[in-house]
Amino acid sequence: MVGKPGQVAGPLEIQIVAISGKGWRKNRDLDNLAKPLIDLLKHTGIIEDDNSTIVKKITLLMELPIGAEEASVVITVQTLGV
Repeated sequence: MVGKPGQVAGPLEIQIVAISGKGWRKNRDLDNLAKPLIDLLKHTGIIEDDNSTIVKKITLLMELPIGAEEASVVITVQTLGV
């Protein structure tokens, strides 16, 4: 699949790593973090769509570093080999 310039073409894998720190609620539902971030990837044109024909794999990880500063999120989008 060919996408727009700057767009990662599918099929895709998305990895989201949430890193706790200041501002991170300890009882946060981690699964609620994924949908708005994936929707943002679509809205900004980084991915063409977020349906299952394009996004084949989503990995969501939580890191609890010692002495972390601000909470942050790292998102990686890559094309899957077909």
